[in-house]
Amino acid sequence: SFPIRRSSDLMILLGLTATPKRLQDNQVLMKMFNVEENREKYGKGFIYEVSLQHLIQYEYLATPRYIPVNTEIHGDKVYNIDEKNIKFFEQFGELPEAVFDRIACNVARNKCIVNHYLDNRKKYGKTIIFAINKNHAEELYDIFSTAGIACDYVVSGKTDNHDVIQAFRENAFDVLINVQILTEGADVPDIQTAFMTRETNSDSLFMQMIGRAL
Repeated sequence: SFPIRRSSDLMILLGLTATPKRLQDNQVLMKMFNVEENREKYGKGFIYEVSLQHLIQYEYLATPRYIPVNTEIHGDKVYNIDEKNIKFFEQFGELPEAVFDRIACNVARNKCIVNHYLDNRKKYGKTIIFAINKNHAEELYDIFSTAGIACDYVVSGKTDNHDVIQAFRENAFDVLINVQILTEGADVPDIQTAFMTRETNSDSLFMQMIGRAL
């Protein structure tokens, strides 16, 4: 008699990722791809790695220019950040949803975002904006539209997301506002600028967002 081997026993599983930091934070994936075992046996966890700096240096990716914008808003006072919020941030590394909501609805901050784009419209060109939540996306959409900027937005549950993204690819409008829809898996090569209007302390999420423009 001969042992019966399943086809899965003969297969090699190859994992590819553009966000290795997320892999390192996920123990299930680390185990699935034998990362720790590989590190012990071979001195490195992955078969092949290439750094972001390498990809930029050899022009596979664009060289990013970081432009900070001072809103002149004292967040601790305006957003009512108290000791409870600070403890939440220290524990989870993110702001509480209630604080995010207050930031999203802040009229002065939202006008600052739109005015900064208007002041640099020619230089910034085709722009993607990462908003905080649905309310924030809708607020920014209204202000941009009122200012005469052709724009649209995509959020989870919006039925025309696919059509909006396709229209953005085809340059039907200049500014696309999104909430965690275009953080990964979307390729719009001619994006020139990304607005990071959503706070995050996640290296993985941050890289996914700026990666849409790189």
